[in-house]
Amino acid sequence: MSSGAIPAAIVDRTSRLVDDARHGDRAAFEALLQVRLDDLFRTAWAILGDERDARDATQDACLMAWRRLPTLREPSTHIGFVPDQPHISFLYAIEMP
Repeated sequence: MSSGAIPAAIVDRTSRLVDDARHGDRAAFEALLQVRLDDLFRTAWAILGDERDARDATQDACLMAWRRLPTLREPSTHIGFVPDQPHISFLYAIEMP
């Protein structure tokens, strides 16, 4: 999307997934992660330089995100934080104090 605008249907679906995940729905959380999991792993591998460490770091990050998800304030404000990648934006909001 060259304009950077995220279609309303994607924003609505992502908002529902985030809300469901915040209330303990693991399937919703997995759906949010699945979209960007490979990118998360590749980033960890690029930083750490070791596949095993990257897998551990990715798992730790996902677990931390799951545990911190209930503390996410105003999740709808974080959708679209990363242009064309609304599923990842909630992770930034969880990680940032």
